[in-house]
Amino acid sequence: MRRLRKGELNTALTIKRLGALLLGYYFVASWLTSIWEGGILNLKEFLQIIFFINLPSYTEFLPTFVFFGLLLLAFQKPIQKLLKQPVMAALVGVLIYALASYLYQLPWNFPAGDVLKGLLVGLDGLNRWGILSYFPVFLWGTTWGSHFDPADQTGKLKYLLFFAGVVGFFALIKSGYLSERWPPSIAYLLWGLSYSFGVLVLWPGIEKFKKLAQFGIYLGRNAFDYFIWHTIIIISSVAFLIPYRSWSEIPVLLSLAVVLTLIAGIIPLRLRLLKYLTNL
Repeated sequence: MRRLRKGELNTALTIKRLGALLLGYYFVASWLTSIWEGGILNLKEFLQIIFFINLPSYTEFLPTFVFFGLLLLAFQKPIQKLLKQPVMAALVGVLIYALASYLYQLPWNFPAGDVLKGLLVGLDGLNRWGILSYFPVFLWGTTWGSHFDPADQTGKLKYLLFFAGVVGFFALIKSGYLSERWPPSIAYLLWGLSYSFGVLVLWPGIEKFKKLAQFGIYLGRNAFDYFIWHTIIIISSVAFLIPYRSWSEIPVLLSLAVVLTLIAGIIPLRLRLLKYLTNL
């Protein structure tokens, strides 16, 4: 993010990473849809996934991340200027959230309106990760990452934001406002803010447990691989082995342990394979 603010964003590397996200989405979305449809996808079903007409559950956030990356590439200079003014970036995020909330309430009665609405602000049954709805979170996170050193453990701002998020969340809940994931309510966004900055606040303590910190860093660096394989393994297990509603807590925990073990082996295997192929 600091490279973006300084105008040093590597376009080729960014496109490569976005391509990896997109291919991962197509792979997981096709796999899940074929399981839920009970067979190999036909051409129409596959094209609906390719063009984001059908966004299977558990995968909706990936196209949104890809669009965020494309927005960075298309509007580098305006975003760079915005990132230099954190207060202005925060205000722009609030305005975009208000716009998304307003657009969500409107009927989109025109050809392909439902698809476009789903992609931009979310639509029940299609997408819960509208680009505009979650762009404020992306903008705020980008602003934080471009200005504040995550290694600075003495910074007081993260404590202030964590405290503000917690107080704001419980104040809204106490007042009767629900925490809705979609469309994302203010309470839900404050909960996300509290969680994110809570991790930053707790991280110095976690680092004292070296093995735990190393495991967290490992998962973070390989989060996309973890998402792909844990989604495929769990959904496939539910579909082919045993209905999840009949699982008790102990089998669920054992299953998650098996999934983590499998992924722990798959990720390094994939990395070794990539290294081997690049050296051919």
